[in-house]
Amino acid sequence: MFTKISSTTLYFFIFLGFVLFETSFPAQAQDAYELVYRFKKGDQLRWKVTQQLRVKTSMEEKTDVLDTVSASTKRWTVTEVDADGTATIEHLVEEVNMHRNQMTEEFDRTATKITPDTQRKQKNSESSYNSKTDKEVPDEYEQVSKSLNIPLLKLRISPNGELLDRIPLVPYNLGTLDSKILIPLPKGKIKVGETWKVPEEAVLPQPNGTVKKVKLQKIYTLSSVKNGLAVITYKTERLSPIEEPSLEIQLFDKLASGRVELDLRTGYILKQQTDVKGYVLGFAGETSSIDHVARLVEEFVAR
Repeated sequence: MFTKISSTTLYFFIFLGFVLFETSFPAQAQDAYELVYRFKKGDQLRWKVTQQLRVKTSMEEKTDVLDTVSASTKRWTVTEVDADGTATIEHLVEEVNMHRNQMTEEFDRTATKITPDTQRKQKNSESSYNSKTDKEVPDEYEQVSKSLNIPLLKLRISPNGELLDRIPLVPYNLGTLDSKILIPLPKGKIKVGETWKVPEEAVLPQPNGTVKKVKLQKIYTLSSVKNGLAVITYKTERLSPIEEPSLEIQLFDKLASGRVELDLRTGYILKQQTDVKGYVLGFAGETSSIDHVARLVEEFVAR
């Protein structure tokens, strides 16, 4: 389950930055850069992954708020690198620290004294699991615990980030703990301020058993390059219309925006952030609503 500065404001600041940059360093403003991932056989790469999710759902006289926070360590082991730079990688999760809190509030029609407080019944449930410190594993985290420190996926990734193969090695369900793989990079050199676009298609199941295909497009921008660090930003546009609110909800996680920091010398991502925001009204009745906010941050730890 895991879904802004306005585009006008963002482009204004980017434009202002270009003007200042071009005025001070006219020769470097036209530099073009090759963006590639450079994997080396035997490398072990780790990222600290932090995820936050808040979902508020309101239906008739009931409101449910779910908050989850998780921290994990993702490890990639590069087992092979082909002559063209395509890498074979084993993916695993070393440790997790997860917390969930759920609050449910309902209108109480049995209250004898009618006040704003007595008319609302509130129930809270909470759970957590820290793989480093907890000796006992709560039932809801048992599958997560069994999936730690064993290879979960075998990936084949091109130097431009194309996922050529993704083979599950064991059955597992870590939600989004394996997070995104890598963003696609453009072929050939690119200048600061230039963009590249990647078409996508979302397949959304419908209640009648059919599916609806929705065309999407991710737009990536090389926002800056400084001291060998490339900053790439991206957003997702929906190209197909959707009228059903229930299908809008399924699109939350697919309409992400984000920021990526790529070390041009090593070819590794040092940090990436993915943000999802979505709000839908009327998905189960006129007054029903769902508000979905999520953030995922990955920070490079060690090779």
